[in-house]
Amino acid sequence: MRRDLTSGEVAALLGVSSKSVTSWIDTGRLPGYRLPTTVAKDRMGKCGDRRVRREDLAVFCREYALPLPRGFGVALLVLSRDSTLVDLLAADLPDWTIEQANNTFDAGFLLTSCTPKALVIDVRIGRVEAGEAARSAKRHKCPVVVLLSEDSPEPLNGEAEEQRLSWPCDPKRLLTCLRRVTAQSHDAVA
Repeated sequence: MRRDLTSGEVAALLGVSSKSVTSWIDTGRLPGYRLPTTVAKDRMGKCGDRRVRREDLAVFCREYALPLPRGFGVALLVLSRDSTLVDLLAADLPDWTIEQANNTFDAGFLLTSCTPKALVIDVRIGRVEAGEAARSAKRHKCPVVVLLSEDSPEPLNGEAEEQRLSWPCDPKRLLTCLRRVTAQSHDAVA
């Protein structure tokens, strides 16, 4: 189970002081909460350590143009050489962190280091590479959405596919599919 981050962990990830993070939380710039406790009191007499949800940190970093720590907060991994697909998803999923891989090696690295909520595979990348990525996603228990082109309408021999869509497809259908597979697979993990 992924736990929320302490203010000290956030500070270390962003390379700032804990005081800065505490200030951002207290002023409402960075959404966070305090743990209820009667033992720990800060200088102002307030109780509880502060925590920040990973998703809130990712949104905060985007809002203030701060770089996300490498491999942090990736909600969606897209294996495609087509940046149009990534741009479309980024515009329609502003609260998601989206990472693009141009080849199977990069996709495999990001699957292990970032633990994305889903992998979108554009079959135009090549059937062999698409199949390898699907097998890797299956090993990492990551749901897969496969985008099939007119040139290759056949599925990837049942390789870990959660959903198959024809590309180009209706963006709303793709978004609905992504939300469904990520909700199904990561409610217990996230």
